[in-house]
Amino acid sequence: MTTDLAFTVFRIGFLVLLWLLVLAAVNTLRRDIFGTVVTPRGKGRDKAASRRKASRTRRKETKRTSTNPLMPKDLLVTGGPLVGTMLPLGEAPIVIGRSPACTLVLEDEYASSRHA
Repeated sequence: MTTDLAFTVFRIGFLVLLWLLVLAAVNTLRRDIFGTVVTPRGKGRDKAASRRKASRTRRKETKRTSTNPLMPKDLLVTGGPLVGTMLPLGEAPIVIGRSPACTLVLEDEYASSRHA
């Protein structure tokens, strides 16, 4: 049989585990609601980075046009704060989501961090 001390230790341990579960759930909800800070893209970028990106895009376009001329070359954003932004379609995947690491960052609280 267990003693009163052991029983109290088990009860306290169980309460600690329950509180850790509650705090983990609250932390997940907080990250989901207040979520990701969206970094501005486009106008404020470094010119050297845009030049490098343009040269890479030109190289990929020449490869793409030689293999399939009907393949789309760019993705045009038609809604939201990034209206008019052109994303070059190349060999690298375009990741859409709320994470700042995504190629196209969404400001929708219902989208996941790596949505598509």
